[in-house]
Amino acid sequence: MRVLKNDIEFPTVDKIVDKIQLGVVIIDRSFTIRYHNTWFEKMCGFNSEEISRYTFFELFPIFTKPTYRDRILQTMESSKSWFLSSGFNKNYVMLNPDLAVDSDKIRHNLKIEPLATAEGDFVMLQLIDQTDQYDRVMNLKRVISQLKKNQDLHNMPLKDELVHDDRFTKFRQLLAYAREHNGHLYTVYLCVQKVSAELEELGKEVAQNFMNDLLLRIRGHLPLKYHSMGWGDGIVVFYHDLRSFNELIRHIDDLIEKMTFLYYVKRRVFEVRLNFTVMSFPEDYTNRNTLDRLIESIDLSHTPELLHIVNPDLRSMYEQYNLLQKTQERFELLFDNMNQGIVFCEMLNSTESGLLDALILSVNAKAEELFAMSIQPRKHKLSELILGFLSSEAQAVQKLLKNLDQTDVSLVIDEKFFESLNKWFRIELYSMRDREFALIIHDITEAKEHQLKIEEFAFFDSLTGIPNRKMFFEYMQTNLPHAKRAGQKFAILYIDFNRFKAINDLFGHDTGDEVLKKGASILQSAIRVSDIVARLGGDEFVVLMQDIEGDDDIVTVTERILDMFHIVYEHERVKIVVTVSIGIARFPQDGTELEELMHKADMAMYGAKKNLKNHYQFHNELQ
Repeated sequence: MRVLKNDIEFPTVDKIVDKIQLGVVIIDRSFTIRYHNTWFEKMCGFNSEEISRYTFFELFPIFTKPTYRDRILQTMESSKSWFLSSGFNKNYVMLNPDLAVDSDKIRHNLKIEPLATAEGDFVMLQLIDQTDQYDRVMNLKRVISQLKKNQDLHNMPLKDELVHDDRFTKFRQLLAYAREHNGHLYTVYLCVQKVSAELEELGKEVAQNFMNDLLLRIRGHLPLKYHSMGWGDGIVVFYHDLRSFNELIRHIDDLIEKMTFLYYVKRRVFEVRLNFTVMSFPEDYTNRNTLDRLIESIDLSHTPELLHIVNPDLRSMYEQYNLLQKTQERFELLFDNMNQGIVFCEMLNSTESGLLDALILSVNAKAEELFAMSIQPRKHKLSELILGFLSSEAQAVQKLLKNLDQTDVSLVIDEKFFESLNKWFRIELYSMRDREFALIIHDITEAKEHQLKIEEFAFFDSLTGIPNRKMFFEYMQTNLPHAKRAGQKFAILYIDFNRFKAINDLFGHDTGDEVLKKGASILQSAIRVSDIVARLGGDEFVVLMQDIEGDDDIVTVTERILDMFHIVYEHERVKIVVTVSIGIARFPQDGTELEELMHKADMAMYGAKKNLKNHYQFHNELQ
């Protein structure tokens, strides 16, 4: 709804009027446009801002005729007595569509409705564009006139009733077209027996107005190439040139959804639900008489179904269609509720950079949840979603995309961390058909974090948080061969806490644990960035000094450790100072194997502890 002046509100109208496929406009006594809907803009050919510059009569000069102007003002006056709390009244005035012709040869059917205002200051106009229908009627009249002159209508005598009833002329033309093209003419009969009967109790004019409104509603939802007309107590819609019976069912399903509505008349509300009966030419009928008899035989009074199919073969096809629809719905439900993100893509041509990309065809809810974004099919590309994160696997991905025409092409990326999403994914790509492929994304974040936690327990000391004995030895076994090939030098510092046993005996193991944690923190602060400290067990630690130039590098770090390591505890006038003793073994001077180096560093540590605590000892200096 477009609001041109904000001083008046019509809440009931405001909720629905923009959804109506009619031109709806609300005007006041000065014929100023106060509200209008989007469809009105299409009929005028102006946008909302342009419409605000004109009055209603300036936009539609044809309605300045005294007949129209007086009717509109009369309706405003009468709305005082027609006031309803619902905001609508079905006592409207329908003007002749043939008279409502503007300068652009556009025919409009104008319906005037009073609004629920006690003062009678406003009126709502509904403009129905009937240009196409008007042209069809005029063409039919010309055809009938010509046929009448020739006294021939499809090789049959022209009956008087056809001259006055264009509906059946169109029906005959449709039959002739179907015969000529050896095709089907699907016929759908719509009726609302219960509502029609109740409306007739209010008067035949009310019932007829309802059928006119119903026909207009149906035509508003039908493509122009299909024809609808009143027939007996209902409405008949003719479908031709359909690609399949399933296409007809989709049309009917759409009408069933849209043609369920509430109808207000004389302070009463009727719930309208149409019954649809499907017939087919030439299987079910061959002419107007057989169609009439077929329609008369329809009895929907005891059946709750909305759709009935006369022909057994079509009924079987409909059952198959329903089965297929239910199967598709189950798969769609499964698709959207899977724990894996699924994305279907179609290959695009190479970009300027020579890299291949893909257009996203469909995506399930889980994929949108994983990537924390709303993905629009046929608008977003795969590069926007995931390719940018696969730089290390780019070559393998591009190879797969180039070979999509081959069968059973697939790629699995086991573990990939998406830093911006803070998630770990396992990604699978599978080729399908016609340059299409599927992407399956598994969220393995929880499992990966659990794995990392297990690895942390396995390779890190639970008390101090530094690497443990297992991790240190695995690291050395991995890097020692490289050091031998590259001729690198390194040193192992074997460290033992002095007086640690006395701390445990005097203060207890909790205090001993505090000493170990403080000691580990001091060691981490004292070593270089390239060095590694690990706890071997108890109060024994080891430092790996990598990429050393000579003994001066070793002495600098060792003396810094000794200077920083000074942990004091007092108990009942007993003062205990915890220091360290350090033994040093160098590679390759003191040995080339890990076991040998660890043994010599251990011996050097005991030498330092024996000679002078809070001291260090090189292995080659042992006596």
